[in-house]
Amino acid sequence: FSDQAGVALNTVIESNTITVTGINYPTFIEISSCSTGANCQYKINAGAWTSSYGTVQNNDTVTVRLTSSPNPLTSRNLLLRIGGILDTFTVTTGTGGTQNTITVSKTGTGTVTSIPSGINCGSTCNFSFATGSKVTLLFSPTPSWIQVGGNPSIGGTNALTIRELNADTTVTVNFP
Repeated sequence: FSDQAGVALNTVIESNTITVTGINYPTFIEISSCSTGANCQYKINAGAWTSSYGTVQNNDTVTVRLTSSPNPLTSRNLLLRIGGILDTFTVTTGTGGTQNTITVSKTGTGTVTSIPSGINCGSTCNFSFATGSKVTLLFSPTPSWIQVGGNPSIGGTNALTIRELNADTTVTVNFP
């Protein structure tokens, strides 16, 4: 299968179609491994999509599909076995197209960094991440309090995770 890069986030991606050749009798087909959350499936000829064990014959066509990662620049894999032959289909997400910005406002002396990388306050206090990304902010030392957007302040912690960034977000941090 031909791998694909720069695909959309959290999207079902189909492979190119291959033709089974060189076998003289019905042979088993199965998905040997699948990245977590990828919902890997295959179809034979114009049949239904499945993830169950099956059989193929000479000149059957096979296509596979999986759901790309919800995170930018992340790969997911599907390993298909036909008899003793294995092939991997890999899709890698792009930067995500639509982006949202996290802006950090801080008082006091401390640093704020992010996973994935991008924010590093004192030098850079805002960064745009792909919409839908999971972003963790790390604080050193532990701040007195943190406020996200217009929400009430929360007590000091050394990390804050935004599980799904879907809007521009301001984070205010008060270091002691």
